[in-house]
Amino acid sequence: MKAENFPTSNLPPEESQTCNCNRSCWIGVFAIFLLLIGITGLTITCFVLEQKVLQSSYHYGVVFDAGSTHTGITIYRWPVGYKNHGTAQIDQLASETCSDAGITSYEHEPEIAGEMIKKCIDNVVLRLLSQHAIKKTAIYFGATAGMRLLCERDQEACYLIEESIRRSLNKYKFRETKNRVKILTGKEESAFGWISANIVNGALLKEMPQKSNPYLVGSLDMGGGSAEIAFIPENITIPEKYSSKLSLYGLDYTLYTHSYLCFGFKEAQRRLMANLLEASNFSRKVIYPCWQKGYNETISAASIWLSPCSVRPKSMIFPLSNTTAYNFVGNGSSSACLNRIKELFYNTTCQFGTCSFDGVFQPPLRGHFMAFSGYGHVGTFFNITKGDAINEIKTKGEDFCKKDWSQVSRDYPNIITKFLKNYCFESLYSYGFLTSGLHFKPESNDVHIRKEDDGIQIGWSLGFMVNATNSVAVEEPSYRLSRQEYIALLTFCCLVIMLGLAMLIGCFIKRRVENKAYKYSRIEK
Repeated sequence: MKAENFPTSNLPPEESQTCNCNRSCWIGVFAIFLLLIGITGLTITCFVLEQKVLQSSYHYGVVFDAGSTHTGITIYRWPVGYKNHGTAQIDQLASETCSDAGITSYEHEPEIAGEMIKKCIDNVVLRLLSQHAIKKTAIYFGATAGMRLLCERDQEACYLIEESIRRSLNKYKFRETKNRVKILTGKEESAFGWISANIVNGALLKEMPQKSNPYLVGSLDMGGGSAEIAFIPENITIPEKYSSKLSLYGLDYTLYTHSYLCFGFKEAQRRLMANLLEASNFSRKVIYPCWQKGYNETISAASIWLSPCSVRPKSMIFPLSNTTAYNFVGNGSSSACLNRIKELFYNTTCQFGTCSFDGVFQPPLRGHFMAFSGYGHVGTFFNITKGDAINEIKTKGEDFCKKDWSQVSRDYPNIITKFLKNYCFESLYSYGFLTSGLHFKPESNDVHIRKEDDGIQIGWSLGFMVNATNSVAVEEPSYRLSRQEYIALLTFCCLVIMLGLAMLIGCFIKRRVENKAYKYSRIEK
C-alpha cells in the first residue's frame, strides 16, 4: 500500500485544523469590527461633524441699573441666529437686587462699589451662565440721576466709583464692549424707558410705522433722582434738545424726551424738606406733613444741603455745621403735603408756546402712557390697577396719610420703615407731578401704572438692551471641526477601513490555503 506524504504537526491533524480555524475566526471578527468602526466614523465625519452649526443657542446680556436708591441686575437673552431687521427680540432670564443703597452711597469708600458688583456677578451671573456663555455675554453698568448729581458735586468721587466698578468687571471674561461702564444722560434714560414700555405691550413688534401704529404708548419713569417722560407727539416740530431718534426692528421713531433732574422721589422730598426748613427759619424742630402722625426722624444738615438739588440758600446768614441735626415731626396732613409738593413745580415764562413747568418744552399730551419704576412701587402698594383714574392715587394716598404711624406699623409689619414711611409722600407726589407738573387731567385714565409684566421688570434697562442688540452681529454657523481636524479624522477612518479589509482578505486567503493543506488523498490498493 502506497500513501502520499502528510504535513508535519505537533498536534494531531484534527486538533491542528480546529485551532487554526478558531484563530482565523477571531481575526475575521476583529476585521469586521474594524470595518464597522471605520465606516461609522467616516459617516459621522462626513455627514455630521462636517455640517455647519451654531455654537450656542443664545446671546446673553447683563445690565446693572445703578440708581440713586438701589442697584439691580438683569440678565437678558436672545437667539443667536435671528434678528428682526437688525434688532433682537429678547427675553428676561433673571432680575435681582444687588444693593438697597444707591451707588452714590459709596462715595467715601469707592472700592466697596466694585466689591458689591463682583459679589452680584458671582451670585447671579455665574450661577446661571456657563463659562462658555460668559465669553459671549455683553455686560453693561448704567448709572442714572444719582451719579449725574454726584459728578456735579464731586467729580473725583464719581471717577473713583466708576474705576472701581470697571476693575471688577474686567476680572471676568465677558465679551468686550464699548462704554461698558456708563453714566446715562437724561435723554438716553427717557428713550430707553420708552422702548421698554413699547416692548412690554408688544407695540414695537407690530411692524407698523409710528404714525399708523395705535399701540404705541408714552412712558413715565419715576426714579429717586429724576423723572422722565417720552412719547410721540402729533404733528409738531420738536426742538433738538428734546428730540430722540431711534431705529428698531427696521423702523424709525422720533420721540419727545425729557428728564427732570432733581424731581425723583428722593430728591423731591429732600427739596421739600429744605423748603420747610427755610420757611421755619431753620428751626431745629420742623413739622413735616408728608409723614404720618407719630413718626419723626432726626436728619443732619449735610443730608439736606449738600445735594445739588437743594443747595444751601443765600438766606443762611449764620454758619451751620453739616452735622447740625433737625427733627422732622410728621403730622399726616395730606392737604398741606400736597400744597407743598405743588410749590416744587414753579412756573416761568414758556418760550415754546407749550410747556410743562420751569419753562420746559412739552408738546400736548397724546394717547396712553405706561408709568413704571417708582410709580410701579406706589401702584403695587396701593393696588392701583389698569383703568384707574389718576385721582385714585390721591384718594388712596390721603387715606393712608391720615392714619397714625402706630397703626401703619401694625398693618404692614413686613415692610421696613425706610420704605413704609415714604408711601404717604410718594403717593401724593406721584399725583402732584402728573397733574400739576405734566398737566395730566386728574380724572384721566390714560396713565397705566405697572411695576412688571409677566415677570419682566419694566425700567430703562430693558430698552437699553434691546437697543444694544442693534450693534451685536448675528452669529454665523461654523464647522464643528477645523479643516485640519476634519482631514486627520477622515484619514484615520480610511486607514481603519483599509486595515479591516486587509485583515479580512488575509483571513479568507489563509482559510482557503489551510483547507487545501489538510485534504487527504485516496489510498491506493
